[in-house]
Order: sequence, then C-alpha cells, then structure tokens
Amino acid sequence: MKRIISAILAVMCLSINAQDQLQDITIQMSSQIFRFNTGCGGDIANYSSIRTPLLSLAEPKDSAVRFIDRIYNMPDNLIKFYNDYQKAVNDVLNGADNYLSNPTLAQFGTINESDVMGYYIPIKHWETPRYVFQYPTSWSTAELMDYLMTDFATDYTYLPEVQDTMKLFMPYLQMCLDYDNPQAFWTGYESSWHSSTAIQAQVGNGVVYFKFTYDASFILKYYATSDDNFDIRIEDYQDPAALKDAVLEYKQYVSDILNGMPAGSSYDKAKYLNDWLTNHNCYSTALGQEHEPDIIRSPMSALKGSVGDRGPVCEGYARAFKVLADAAGIPAILVIGDACSAPNTEREAHMWNEVRMDDNKWYGVDVTWNDPVVSGQDPQAQSGFETDAWFLVGKDTNIRGFAFSQSHPNQIKEKKGFSKSLNRLSCHLDTYLDPHSYLYNTPVNSTFIETPKYTVHTITGVYIGEFESLSDLPQGSYIVTSAERGAQRGAQRGRFFLCP
Repeated sequence: MKRIISAILAVMCLSINAQDQLQDITIQMSSQIFRFNTGCGGDIANYSSIRTPLLSLAEPKDSAVRFIDRIYNMPDNLIKFYNDYQKAVNDVLNGADNYLSNPTLAQFGTINESDVMGYYIPIKHWETPRYVFQYPTSWSTAELMDYLMTDFATDYTYLPEVQDTMKLFMPYLQMCLDYDNPQAFWTGYESSWHSSTAIQAQVGNGVVYFKFTYDASFILKYYATSDDNFDIRIEDYQDPAALKDAVLEYKQYVSDILNGMPAGSSYDKAKYLNDWLTNHNCYSTALGQEHEPDIIRSPMSALKGSVGDRGPVCEGYARAFKVLADAAGIPAILVIGDACSAPNTEREAHMWNEVRMDDNKWYGVDVTWNDPVVSGQDPQAQSGFETDAWFLVGKDTNIRGFAFSQSHPNQIKEKKGFSKSLNRLSCHLDTYLDPHSYLYNTPVNSTFIETPKYTVHTITGVYIGEFESLSDLPQGSYIVTSAERGAQRGAQRGRFFLCP
C-alpha cells in the first residue's frame, strides 16, 4: 500500500500530454449472483463473517407493522428501492405494466462474468475518486492487468464498507419486499440480486488513471447456461396478459370476501377471515411432488378457495390472511419458523401470522393449523374439523400441552448468520406477541339504568360500566365495586371481556 500511495503522489505532479492515446480498460474484480428463499424454512442470510458497517442507529419502532420499519437502520438507498418496489406492485394492481409484471421492461445485460444474461433494476452504484500512478512502459497491457488483479488489488483495500453493507442488508431488504407485500400474488418466494466490483482504468504511456466501482442490482429474470434460470414471477403469471386477467380476479376475490365481513370489532373481523379461509380451502395435495405448482404458495390459491393439488400450503393461507387483514385495516405480519404440534415431535418449515388487536397487543394466528387435514379424506373445502385453537393466542398460551412460543418459534432472526448480524446492528425483529391469549369480547344488551349500584371492571382493570343488577353479566370473572345511587344515567351498550 505504501508504494502505491507514493506512486500516486509522485504521478499526480506529472503533466501528461498524450491522453488521446490512452486505452479504456475495465477489469472485473468480482461478480456474483445471490439467490434467497424467503419462503417458510428458507435461508435468508448467511453472513456471519461480515464486518460491521459504520451505521448510525435509531430507536426501534416496537409497534411497527411493516418489517421495513422494524429494521430501523436500513440504508436510505434500500429504503428508496423498497418504496419504488411497493409503488410498482400497486401500479400493477391498478392495471399498469412495469418491470414487476413484465421484466423485459427493465434493463437487460450481462449480470456476471459467466455471461449470464438477464433483466435487472440498478440499486446501488458507488465509485472511488479518480487516482493515477505510473507503471514501466515496457509492460504489456496483459502484464499491467495482471498487476492490477494481483499485487495491486491485494495491497489496496477497496470498498469494504459499501460491499459489506450491501451484503448484510440485501437479504433483509428482500425479506421486507416479500413479507410486506403479499398482495404481489404473482411473485415467488425466491428473489435474486447481483453485485459486481471492477477497476475502470485509462492506460497508456506508462500512466494509469483508475477508479474502483461497485454496482448492485435487483434481478427480475435471468437466463443461465444451466437449468438454474430465474423469474421473479411464478409460473402461472409469467404471461403479462394472463397477469392482467388475474389482477381483476384477485381484486374481485378480496372484495367478495370483505363484503361478507361483519362490521364489529377487530376480533369479529379477524375471526371471520380465519373462518372463511378454513371453510373454503383444503391443504394442498401437491406439496412435495416433483412438479408441485407454484400457486400453492401464493395468496391467490387461498383467496379463490382451492382444494386438491391447487389448494394452499401454509404460505398460501398466511399470505391470504395478511392480504385480507391489510384490506380490513387489521395490522398483521407474516412469520416463519420450524413448527411442531407437540413436544418431541419432528419440526417442519412453516408460516403463520401475528395480528395486532384493538388492545394494541400482538397475538398469533395459524390459519393452516386451524384447517386440519384428515387422513384418508377426499379433498374438500369444509372437512368439519375446522378449529380456532390457534386463533389469537399468546406466546405462553398452552395448546395441547405445548406453549405457542415452543410450537411456533419465530425464527426470522435465527437463520444462519442472522443472530450475529442482528446483534451487531441491534436490529429489532423479535416477536411482539403478548404472553396471553386475546381476552375476546361479546356484546351484552344493558337496560336503561336510573340508579346504578355496581361499577364493573374486568380482572385486568378494563372499565365495563355501572349497573343496577349483575344478572345480565355473562359467566366470567369481574371486579365489582359499589356505586353511589342517585345520578341518572343514560342507556348504554357495554362490551364485556370474558376470561378463559
């Protein structure tokens, strides 16, 4: 490094007159395609050896619904890409054509040194200042390039902060693009990006003018020489015309389901959505088959009500629930982990939801497990075994002798390399689940009360009302205190919290 710096300082004092004879050279230092599976059980990141980027940290937003808001030190350029992506999703749903519905509308070119061709969207371009140094005029261009690629590159530490930041945060960005936008029903659970580092130089007359460049791109589609091709769209929707028709169907499915939703509390609405999905779908019979259809992981499978080999798997159920909850104004997120239904049983990759209710607390919902498959039964939408055992449960809720946090461990931060990365950056992706199940409510018709005698609260301290008689109260546990008589009160309609 010292000899290079000395050379740079010496040459910067020179006057070069023959710049018209300089030769442009680009030397590819590194080029790599990264593929990530953000579906249930897929590895999101494996960067345990990455150096800590120099980033300023902010306070976490503990009630954040979007994952992009939970990763509170996401670089600005990636937040911009997230916002652009989300706008592109919504534009497709409004009938527009763009790179998400038709990747051929994006940039096209070679995306790595193996001449893989593809369509992509630039995310980040970074370059150093322009440097200059001398080399022996007896060197051939090949000898100079060899020097730049070996001794020079070894001595010169190039772009470590930019590269490490991108490598660390890109998996998080891709997770956010997927989990925050299930309404992009035509996209798959795999995503891909490309990074490249190069030396761009002008060479001639024993002088090199050079700079290091770094580029990162989000890949939409590529053609590899092997079978490892990639398309962000699932197989059913790779025809833009077919996707336009599917968008209209998707909007109609969501509208029809929400039209039947009660106008009650968030509990009433969430329960309706859970019940609709369990009563109109049957778990896919195609999971694990050699040519299982991509649609079984799309929310579209569950929104249209599907059975047989087109029925949803856990991702289809969970994504559909979030789509509907979002449309109904109920805060909900997608969660992944390796779940098991009882202690000491085999775990399997799984996806479910966490939902925030009117009490501003988060609860778990597993629509898939609320719609059990009956062995030997012909696939049918309503099996008669639907349940709400895994509806609005807390992390300590005991279901069949097993706490929900044990049967459904939130493993977003437990993927390979994730824990170490999160600890270094203090990212906040822990579950916000309340310890206990939701204290669901039911309406009670109270009568006109002239001389109230009792003030009623739930055992958690929630005020219910003042009553002459307690005979109207449903079975449950309450805190009841005497109230002064005399003040005339208007009729009221209370909502009473039942205790399990």
